[in-house]
Amino acid sequence: MNIIEAMERPGFFSHLFKDQRTWLSWKAFLKTLFGLKMSKEELECFQKCTELDAPYDGRVREAWVLVGRRGGKSSIAALIAVWLACYKDWSEYLRPGERPYVFVVSVTKFQARIVKDYVLGILESEPDMRSMISVNRQFEIDLTNGVTISCLPCTYRAIRGKTVVCAILEEVCFWRWEEESAVQDKEVVRALRPSMSNIPESLLIAISTPYVAQGIMAESFNEHYGIQGSSLCWKASTLTMNPTYPKEEIKEEYEKDPESAASEYGAEWRSDISGAIPPEVVDAAKVPNRFELEPLGGTDYIGAIDPSGGRRDSFTMAIVHREERKVVVDVIREARPPFRPESVVEEFSDVFKKYRVSEIQSDRYAGEWVVSSFRDCGVRIKPAKLTKSEFYLEVMALLNNGSIELLDNKRLAGQFKSLQRRPRSGGKDMIDNFLQGGHDDCANVCAIACVNVAGRGEQEPARAYHLGMGRKPAKEEDKGISESLRRDIKERALSMIEERGYASLGILAHSLRCSEEAVREHLKETGFKEHRKNRFIRGERFGKETPSTPKREEYHGEDEVKIYAG
Repeated sequence: MNIIEAMERPGFFSHLFKDQRTWLSWKAFLKTLFGLKMSKEELECFQKCTELDAPYDGRVREAWVLVGRRGGKSSIAALIAVWLACYKDWSEYLRPGERPYVFVVSVTKFQARIVKDYVLGILESEPDMRSMISVNRQFEIDLTNGVTISCLPCTYRAIRGKTVVCAILEEVCFWRWEEESAVQDKEVVRALRPSMSNIPESLLIAISTPYVAQGIMAESFNEHYGIQGSSLCWKASTLTMNPTYPKEEIKEEYEKDPESAASEYGAEWRSDISGAIPPEVVDAAKVPNRFELEPLGGTDYIGAIDPSGGRRDSFTMAIVHREERKVVVDVIREARPPFRPESVVEEFSDVFKKYRVSEIQSDRYAGEWVVSSFRDCGVRIKPAKLTKSEFYLEVMALLNNGSIELLDNKRLAGQFKSLQRRPRSGGKDMIDNFLQGGHDDCANVCAIACVNVAGRGEQEPARAYHLGMGRKPAKEEDKGISESLRRDIKERALSMIEERGYASLGILAHSLRCSEEAVREHLKETGFKEHRKNRFIRGERFGKETPSTPKREEYHGEDEVKIYAG
């Protein structure tokens, strides 16, 4: 019995998937994952969601899945976890006494409990599966066959040291990076792969609604989407995977906020949000093993604070100085909640006095209690003239120019890396940590201090156009996509045609971070011809067309289809 038969057979999972026709797209995905034969309709769904003509001949080891909201992701994740835990025999790969784990990794502890309750509900829904439950703990379920289903929040520490036969990473695009690391998703995957390496049939599945095109999911799609191999990339809208979802509701969401709806329901990356500072730029600015610098005689220091009341955000301070053309960060201190604000003010004031700093700058949101408390300790506060986004735009320029030496502080580096940029009308960008629960207190106070010691804090905020990272002024924007992007579209399309005989619209749009409509319009303007849906070849403008021989289908019976090169 395979997983599709278990979905359809009474006594197993059929009660969870009552209208089997509405699960056709997910069946196509599962058949791809487990190497099962597809019907003609399922094959068409596979081609649409993968940009491939035929499934991979070998076994899929990793699956990277982008599906719109309410597309049925959690149901399929729980099904795969229970199926592999209950009905797959892993004993031939295990040593005596070794316990295999099926991990379902969620964004938070709260969501991990929800997934665990959902898995438990599936196990208790049928007598045969209910009898397999041995021990039921807060986040884990031990089964009588020796397998443990473990539902955890996204932390790589809890994963190490275990033998993992399957790992399902839920909503990985929304994993909030830990305070000490901006690459939490990558750390989890790095920790999982060695734990799965000794199990030949192990399976890693990352499944999520798309958000910002950064992190392990975006990198995997850039590397594997539309390419045959053991890593499967699957991308589908809500209605593709769940045709029962109300179309009127999706239409309303598109009318309210097209960018958000395209991500939530169309499985497209958010084009209005992107990473502000490349991780490699932040890493290059760090001075290894420099955690704090002692004050030097004859050196003028600049101080800054990002105050907090002690409940949710941290209270941070920074001290910096200038050495020729470099801005050197000397001190980053942070008081994490909960704390007594008065005690933090006294502690930070003593540090400022140690570095001969009598006047500091704070962000615009410092209340009167902050000003009076520091004044009582002998330190004056000067309010900042720039907004947080303007400070970040300025510090971006300093970091990109290699003009800042950062401390070896993981929280500081992680917060700089997690900053995101959103375009706004008028040509200015908004930069912040937009993820729910994200923090940027250390990065904010460091930016205030660095920009002021560089002499930019008293000036009008600079535009980010010269960095190549900001939006163009409105007059230039009206012209459409830039000339450099036009060249990239043409060059990549020609390269793809040379390699595979056609250029895929979906892959071009994904790799160039722009809409399919813009790419399609420019390809047609440039002289390319759409010979099949979303597939372009050279048109008459390029001379005689010589596309490679397309693949055709040979039918065997009513449901099965075999693909071969004609």
